[in-house]
Amino acid sequence: GTVCSVYIYGHCPSSAGAVSGLVCCVVSIARNIAFAKLPSNFWMKAGFILVQIVLTFSAGSFAAIELLPILAAVVFTWFLDIKNPVYFKIVLICAQLMWVIYDFFYGN
Repeated sequence: GTVCSVYIYGHCPSSAGAVSGLVCCVVSIARNIAFAKLPSNFWMKAGFILVQIVLTFSAGSFAAIELLPILAAVVFTWFLDIKNPVYFKIVLICAQLMWVIYDFFYGN
C-alpha cells in the first residue's frame, strides 16, 4: 500500500512530518521479508519492535500522534504468527484503525 503510493503519488509519510509512519513502513518491509524466510520467535519480534522505536525517537519524533504507528506495528508484529484467523483479523482491524487516525491527522 504505502510503497505503492510513494511511486504512484510521489509522496511518503515523512513529507508531511509523519516520521514514525515512514520508519514503520521501512521496518515493516524488512520485518515481512525476514518473517517470510525465517520462523518467527520472541527475539526477532522484540528486535524489530526495538528498531522501530529507536529509529522513530532518534529522528526527533516526539509527538503523541507518532505513537500510533509504533503501537500498530507492535501489535501486528507480536501477533503476526497467530493461528486463529478470527483473532488475526481483529489484530489487523485494530492496527488499521490506528493507521487511519494517524493518516487523517497528517492528511495522507
